[in-house]
Amino acid sequence: MIFKPGDKVSILNESGFFIFLNDKNNRALIQDENGFERIVDYRFILIYKVFQVTDTYLKAEDRILKKPTLKIPTTIPEIDLHIEKLLENSSHLSAHEKFLFQLDIFKKFTNKMLTERQSKFVVIHGAGEGKLKSEIQFLLQSRKGFRMHDKHVSNGKVGASLIEVFLSEADKF
Repeated sequence: MIFKPGDKVSILNESGFFIFLNDKNNRALIQDENGFERIVDYRFILIYKVFQVTDTYLKAEDRILKKPTLKIPTTIPEIDLHIEKLLENSSHLSAHEKFLFQLDIFKKFTNKMLTERQSKFVVIHGAGEGKLKSEIQFLLQSRKGFRMHDKHVSNGKVGASLIEVFLSEADKF
């Protein structure tokens, strides 16, 4: 018998520790931490040992806490509403038809940005008289969830605005 009365023992596949009391018909008589006795086959018990870890074997670079990397998009989607960028030949359209076409493209692009859950995008409306820019601003102000920033945000291009979208509030056109 390898166990002595008073030894702390563990039972395989069980948590906690037990005290070995005595041998009982070639089986171990043990007591759990609540004072209850039970008989267990010797095959299932072992001496309870506590291991102390005195040194860790980590490489220096593993000891440094690494910050999680966030995927931040490096480019903001943009659309250029200059008519020559949208149509190969627009000579057959009146100025008003061109204007309505540009607004329609803006609405479709905005809907696409909402579908793709984009919170920002750039609209290049041109510097001209400002009619297109004013109409876009009016459209966005009449809806919840949009803010238009009147800045030159498109890499130095004049006549561009940043549209900020509050996705929880914004509705499609």
